[in-house]
Amino acid sequence: HGGTSVSWFTVGGAGGEGGDGGAVLVSHGGAITTSLDNSAAIFAHSVGGGGVNGGGAVAISNPGTVYAASVAVGGSGGAAGTGGSVLVTNKDSINLSTGQEVSDTLTKFEHSHGVHAQSVGGSGGNGGFAVALAAGVAPPAAFSIGIGGSGAAGAAGGEVTVELAGAGGS
Repeated sequence: HGGTSVSWFTVGGAGGEGGDGGAVLVSHGGAITTSLDNSAAIFAHSVGGGGVNGGGAVAISNPGTVYAASVAVGGSGGAAGTGGSVLVTNKDSINLSTGQEVSDTLTKFEHSHGVHAQSVGGSGGNGGFAVALAAGVAPPAAFSIGIGGSGAAGAAGGEVTVELAGAGGS
């Protein structure tokens, strides 16, 4: 006895890669005064981009057929970008205590600090979702499977170096 059969197979697209953070170089040798809370006299930051999420996949077979099969596979997440190197060189001393001036740099307000130097790697993209639905006229005439895409790993930050005069090195 013959019958009609239908099958669907779908795959989500892969996510794109995040870009790498660039190198940051700050060389300073003069007076710096912060004027608001939560501010930094020198802020040097390199950030890698996050990977793009993988695409979702949906496969639904026609429920009016005798035999039906559906397979859906989610796309994989994109790779993360790395943080770039950060180098800060300050030729004068910096006091990290608020409200006290030492040499030419002054931080006056709460949570204000002399140097904020950081390199951050991006996050990997999430795997895509998958939904598969198959409905045949009589069991066991239907088969469906959905497999979610794999997520990508996060990336590392770069090297951070801070050189302060009068602080005994970096």
